[in-house]
Amino acid sequence: MMRKVIYLFVIVFAFSCNQETNKKAQFAFIENDETINLVENEQAVFSYQKALIHIPENENPALKKDVAFNHYIHPLYSLSGDTITEAQPKDNPWHLHHRGIFWVWHQLYIGDESVGDSWVMENFRFDILGIDTEIENEFAQLKLHINWVTTKDEISKAFVEERTTITVYPSTPEKRIIDFEIKLKALVPNVSIGGSEDEKGYSGFSTRIKMPDDLSFRSNEGEVNPILFQVQTGPWLDFSVLDSISGIREGMTILSAQSSADGKIPWILRRKESMQNVVFPGRERYTLPADKYLTLKYRLVIHQGENATIENINNWYDEYKKHLEVE
Repeated sequence: MMRKVIYLFVIVFAFSCNQETNKKAQFAFIENDETINLVENEQAVFSYQKALIHIPENENPALKKDVAFNHYIHPLYSLSGDTITEAQPKDNPWHLHHRGIFWVWHQLYIGDESVGDSWVMENFRFDILGIDTEIENEFAQLKLHINWVTTKDEISKAFVEERTTITVYPSTPEKRIIDFEIKLKALVPNVSIGGSEDEKGYSGFSTRIKMPDDLSFRSNEGEVNPILFQVQTGPWLDFSVLDSISGIREGMTILSAQSSADGKIPWILRRKESMQNVVFPGRERYTLPADKYLTLKYRLVIHQGENATIENINNWYDEYKKHLEVE
């Protein structure tokens, strides 16, 4: 991990030296054998983990087998350059599968047969078929083409196609916006995905972020108290820390494009040693279409300053809805 951090500092320094010859460059993607790194005006934004990170059996008492993870964002950085996310945390052997910003499902079925578990990477792997990057004045995009492959019974078979686009917009001194569009399509008949089969129903877009003791949880309804099971609340959640002296709040807001008649959606929230999950579809499986994509959309707002009030975040959400309408 230390080697990766040092390498990122080196490539950011190299990008800085190049500014004299390319003053118009705002974003840059820098790729190595393991990751694709995005920087904006010399500052690291995130790393996409494309190579497998292996955890041997002797370090993984929960699953009791060798596992390998890829296809996730870590580190994700704050506006001040601090690392927001965690991956393969050592706080608890049951959490080694947590990896920064990730989107995975416990239940993966073809018909009535379970064919794997992408949450803990059991009988399953992500095959990266293509990675494209695009930089414009208004954004930087990372476009991913992935096949989900079951390895059950030692037979490798692709059964879901994923096309994900991650879009980063130019930051301001107070916030950075990152959009995720995750498109899934079945490659074989009768594919369904679902969350954990218990009442929690862990499933879908998840973030393993650092959780200091004074981390607050806020929705459009006000302060939210994490509980063991799902919390039904508004379409956005803010995770932040407030400096009581300066009034500066720093953190991250997740905005979801999911909607319901009453404006509420399910979340799984944790104060310690776990991750935050926008639940989809929950414990009941969802059948993926084979003739079109299921599209899931989320926005992260990385923020610092005095602007992350509930009123302002409601405005951010309204702006996000307008953005979705014109896409």
